Amino acid sequence: MDGAGKDTVAGILATLLAAKDRTVTVRTHPSSNVFGRLSRAALLSRGPVARLFATACFGFDALTSTALLAHLLRRHDVVVFVRYLLSSAYLPDALARPVHDLFASFLPDADLKVFVEARPDVAMARIQERATGREMFENPASLERVRQRAAGLLDATWVVLDNNGSLRATRAQVEGLLPRLTVGA
Repeated sequence: MDGAGKDTVAGILATLLAAKDRTVTVRTHPSSNVFGRLSRAALLSRGPVARLFATACFGFDALTSTALLAHLLRRHDVVVFVRYLLSSAYLPDALARPVHDLFASFLPDADLKVFVEARPDVAMARIQERATGREMFENPASLERVRQRAAGLLDATWVVLDNNGSLRATRAQVEGLLPRLTVGA
């Protein structure tokens, strides 16, 4: 969810892997492509039309990244997608599971799937520190709903990383994930 620290965790992971001579690229969603930019702009608006538009653009953005995956893997040992499959948790309850399952049925699965967990109060504090405007889902009630939906979409293949504490504690958890990614390096 927003403010959980996904980009921070991805950055730590990329730094640690680079120190082990792995080439890494991080692709955050919404990305900088046209769909990502349109999605991000719509997220700064309000209302059902903005929500629908943001969702559609986000979906196209993620699909574009998936289409680029083979190209990215030719150039890098590791590709990290930030906010990918669990983004369906931002959809209404009735749609979150079916959309998640639909995309999971045909999108490439990751070698390691990490859910970066943060309480809404921690996420809101982080959101308030950044310079950009608040997006439509960035309030305590929405963050809690998204958090609960995302938790309901997790299965045993996901690792939950507790990002409610210090940066040092988060880094230690990410370091614990490295053996899963450096096999065959």
